[in-house]
Parts: sequence; structure tokens; C-alpha cells
Amino acid sequence: MNIKFIILFFLLAFIQDTIPKKANKIIIHTQSNPEENFISFGKFLIENGYIFENKDKDFFTLVTEPKGVKSGGGLADYKLLISFVKSDINIKIKMGVHSIITDFSWRDWYYVNRSTTYNKSIFKDFDPCLRKYPGEIEYIRE
Repeated sequence: MNIKFIILFFLLAFIQDTIPKKANKIIIHTQSNPEENFISFGKFLIENGYIFENKDKDFFTLVTEPKGVKSGGGLADYKLLISFVKSDINIKIKMGVHSIITDFSWRDWYYVNRSTTYNKSIFKDFDPCLRKYPGEIEYIRE
């Protein structure tokens, strides 16, 4: 087995274990101002397959259109709610689960380290993308 793969595997495992339980906000710390972050992060998301539902240049906010994720036998949608404050990019996530038992509704996403949850499937979809953006990523519980 390739040593780089083993190191990467343990690094990813360590990163995920350092995320606080039920963290529900992501902050990307950058060296740029809100306007620069609004433009560059918006372009970054487009390049990574996200589409915008809403863009507000006056208040420096973005909302992505829902993105579907399969989890087990079901399907969940999530969207990113992004605000730009000082040099930080603040991200909250709304998620909804498609079910024949309950009506679809949006609720707040939070981090869960169990592989069988919709929350974890959503995390596995967006986290690798966000980690490609230049800046220090931090997960917090609000």
C-alpha cells in the first residue's frame, strides 16, 4: 500500500475527530476582505458544481440551491447559507430529508460522526470541497 495513502487516511481521520460534536457552523478564516471573499468564494463554489439560489452584494451573502445526496436507501438535500464578515467566511447548512413518512422540511445541519446518518453523508459531500479553498477551516457549535 502506498505510504501517502496511509498518511492521508490517518490525517483525514484525525481532522474529522477534532470537529466538535454537533458543530453547526463552519468558518473559513482568510486574509481577504468581505468583498474579495464574496467574489472569490462565489467563483470557487461555481467551479465546484454549486448553483446560487440567492446572491446579495449589498449584505455579502450567498445561498446555494439545494444539492441532493444519497444516504443508505434515502435522499437528502442541503444548501449552504454563507455570509462574509471581516476576513471570515461563515457557513451554516440547511438540510432536508425526502421521506414517505414525513413531509419535507428544512432544518439545521450539524456534524455527526456516524457513517449511517444523512448528516454524515452531507458532510462527506461538502467538506472535501471546502477544504480545497485557501484559508483555515474551523467547525464550531453555536
